[in-house]
Amino acid sequence: YIATLGIFYEPSHTNQGTILLIAASIQAVPFFGSPKYGPGSARWLRRFIYVAVLIPTYITAGISKFRYRGIVDQIQGRFILDAMVVDKVELSSLPELYMYILHHKWCQ
Repeated sequence: YIATLGIFYEPSHTNQGTILLIAASIQAVPFFGSPKYGPGSARWLRRFIYVAVLIPTYITAGISKFRYRGIVDQIQGRFILDAMVVDKVELSSLPELYMYILHHKWCQ
C-alpha cells in the first residue's frame, strides 16, 4: 500500500511501472490456475502489463523527453550526438563501431 503512494512522489518513470504491476498482481495471484476461473486465468495479467503498465510508462517517458530536450532536438537527434564523445569510447562494447559512427556523421 505504501509503495503505491510512492508513485505520486517518485520523480522518475523507472519505478512506477514495477510498483503498479506488483500492486495489481498481489490482488490476482490467489486466483491463478483455480478451477473456477480456468487455466487462462493468468492471461489478464499479461494484458494488464501491456495496457496499464508498459504502454503508459513508455508514452510518459517519451513525452518527458520532449519536455526536457525539446521537439527539434528529438527530431534532429542532437541528444544522441551530445552523448557520443571520444571520452566514452572505453565504455562501449564495440569500440571500433563506436568510433566509426562518431567520425561518420551520416550514420547518425
